[in-house]
Amino acid sequence: MDIRITDITKLSKFASQQLTEGNPNIADLSDTHRPTRLGEMYSQLFDDEWSEAFEAFKDSTIAKEGDDDDELYPNILSILQTLEAFSFCREKSCEQLQDLENKIKEALKQNTADTPQTKTSDSEEKMEVDQSPPEAGDNKVEKPSQGALDQTVERHSKELRKAASAETVKYQAQIFIKERLPKVLQDDKVRQDQRVISYVQKCVELCWFMNVQDPPMELVAPKEGEDVDKNLFSHHGRKGKKVQTCVWAALLLHKEGPVVCKGYILPKPK
Repeated sequence: MDIRITDITKLSKFASQQLTEGNPNIADLSDTHRPTRLGEMYSQLFDDEWSEAFEAFKDSTIAKEGDDDDELYPNILSILQTLEAFSFCREKSCEQLQDLENKIKEALKQNTADTPQTKTSDSEEKMEVDQSPPEAGDNKVEKPSQGALDQTVERHSKELRKAASAETVKYQAQIFIKERLPKVLQDDKVRQDQRVISYVQKCVELCWFMNVQDPPMELVAPKEGEDVDKNLFSHHGRKGKKVQTCVWAALLLHKEGPVVCKGYILPKPK
């Protein structure tokens, strides 16, 4: 009885993996970093850490006398929306996936090459030939094609990358803060402000989890002068028809996919 229950559990898990693999419209409720949950965390990031980091910018020397809040939006947004954090995570997650695939393929090649070939005698060889069933077109066993092997390796590499994401994201955040952030934010005082550091760390964390989804999620931000897309963005402050500044990028389930979390734009004054 226990064996049957175990088999059913394994079969159910396998069926679940087959349904959710590459299909973002079917959520794995056991995944703590599923897209809907990331959307909630992304919205919370704007309400909490973004607001705190914004105050750090206002308190800094970057905020010159006479500057209003509108002037500061591009500075804050540059950490996330100029795709610094997001593009960094997209780049690193793709590199990690490729590295995993290459290592797995190399290991498979080595295992195949290292498999000892047992030498058989002429009589044994003859017996094996004699006992082999006659060939039939429908019963011919073919080796898996290279394409099928590549797909299998890619699938398992994506699963491994996502399974390890809670640990690997810590390293990625350290790299971003050390190597990329100084290029984005050159003011030492602001960059070392704990409110900004907390915001950046959370940005990288969320962007990393977004990019290890299959398919990866997408951030969208309009450019100045474009029409306001009310399906993707809400107004921040005043209302208007033309974009002045994108305050917060919209989050999509995948490229050109449905909206998970709407963004905010500051429109041009009428």
